[in-house]
Amino acid sequence: MTLASPAALWLLALAVLLLFARSRRPAVRTRVGTLALWQQVSRNEASRFSTRVRRHWLLLLQILVVVVAVLALARPMLSWQRARVALVVDTSSSMGATASPDGADTRLDAAVRMAGAWVDELPRSTRVVLWTAGGRPVRLGEWGARDDALLDALDTLAATAQADDVPGALRAAAAADDLAEALVVSDRAAPDTAALPQRPAVSWRTVGESLDNVAVATIGARRTPGTTGGDVLVQVRNDGNAVVDTVVELRRDDQVVETRPLRVLAHADAAVVIPVLPLTGLLAARVTPGDGQPLDDVRHLLLPDVERVRVVLVGQDYFVERALRANPFIRIETETGISATGDTADAAAGTRDRTADGTAVFVCIGCPDVPDGQSRVLLVRTAPAAAQDAGRIGRPGGPHPLARALDTPGLEAMAVRGPETPGALVVATAGDWPLLTATERGDRHMVELRLDPGRSPLVLDPAFPLLVADVVSWLAERERLTLTAGDPLGWAIPASEPGAEPLTLERPDGTSITVRRPLSTPVQSPVPTTGAAEDVAGGE
Repeated sequence: MTLASPAALWLLALAVLLLFARSRRPAVRTRVGTLALWQQVSRNEASRFSTRVRRHWLLLLQILVVVVAVLALARPMLSWQRARVALVVDTSSSMGATASPDGADTRLDAAVRMAGAWVDELPRSTRVVLWTAGGRPVRLGEWGARDDALLDALDTLAATAQADDVPGALRAAAAADDLAEALVVSDRAAPDTAALPQRPAVSWRTVGESLDNVAVATIGARRTPGTTGGDVLVQVRNDGNAVVDTVVELRRDDQVVETRPLRVLAHADAAVVIPVLPLTGLLAARVTPGDGQPLDDVRHLLLPDVERVRVVLVGQDYFVERALRANPFIRIETETGISATGDTADAAAGTRDRTADGTAVFVCIGCPDVPDGQSRVLLVRTAPAAAQDAGRIGRPGGPHPLARALDTPGLEAMAVRGPETPGALVVATAGDWPLLTATERGDRHMVELRLDPGRSPLVLDPAFPLLVADVVSWLAERERLTLTAGDPLGWAIPASEPGAEPLTLERPDGTSITVRRPLSTPVQSPVPTTGAAEDVAGGE
């Protein structure tokens, strides 16, 4: 029950005024011969409740009238709708820190117990909406306060590798449902009320204590041009109040590459550079010994094998050929044979030549048409352009993998005019004319570069060899999928004939999922917070 006008309850003070007025009435004096009988009668009447009620019935009736009138003015309302509350649990990386001296419990374990105790105090009819605030808000579902499925959902929560967004989760919960109350369980202190939504009312409970923490903040790699090796940069962050001496251990495919001691000042970062040859596989950088937050003691980096693309060059152009030879990850074949490029490290570990049929990229300079039987072709039309000025390079179709090298403002080129290829996508223009177009038809990929190299400032800019390298990579299907830890990863698996071999999805922790075809719905699996993404084996 709720009151529409609770301020009316202040009028109950009128009942106190009635009692005060009754006590202020003057006493009536009567002369009698003796007080013995009156005292006996007074004692008998004082001991009888009914007698006192009959004597003060008018006062009691007046008080009752005042109370009823005040309650009527307060307008009590009964709601038969079930109350809905939100439970927001912080699942950020810091919630994986230990919360007990023996390290058996984490902050998330303590948060789950605290949330379960709060749910037990709610009325049975209350509906509980469970949200997580690790990286991005996620609504897990709605259950009754006594539903065992709610407790099961709490037990399955796990810390992610991302930062928290509790205010964002509260705003999302308030926008999704009509909530009467919200409870937040997190390891950080409650922010200012200005950062929280005005409705619903928020109860904030904090778990855990401040801990000194050393974490691997960043791991990155840079290849050495012309070789299969490179350098790995590992950055370590110390959030504690004291200097820490730690050891950085670098592994490749679970094999120790090197260990380096490192001193990190309080509230500072320190970095170490480790050469790796070959620079491929799954790299893991770890600080040892670990601390109370093991989730950020290690970072992973997945690097593909160095693949040398086979390029068949037809025709001659000084600038295009120089741009191709500047790329150490391709091998050029001409009509007269094979010419080596860059460092002749074909036999180096982790290096493979793409020599299978149909995998070579054909670069045709001045060719009138696409060579027969070729599905990956770069046509470079270098006929002298008509008398005109060089035009500013633009990208009418927006960002594209082929045009990443053309982001530099002020680039100019001279486009060769001619009929456009039907169905081609214009990736870049020079002035009002197409400069770079792309065509995809099934397995056939073709890029057309309409360029007059003799009059184009572009060929003298460092962006030109980068542009040629991006084109070769796109034609060779070297573009790779970028994954974000914590986000779902979906595969659209095509239907197949009955009896087709099933798909097996293998996770880094060793577990696997078997999917049988034909299918009509996508298969989703979460991207792991650490380690490599799942591998698909046994089918398309």
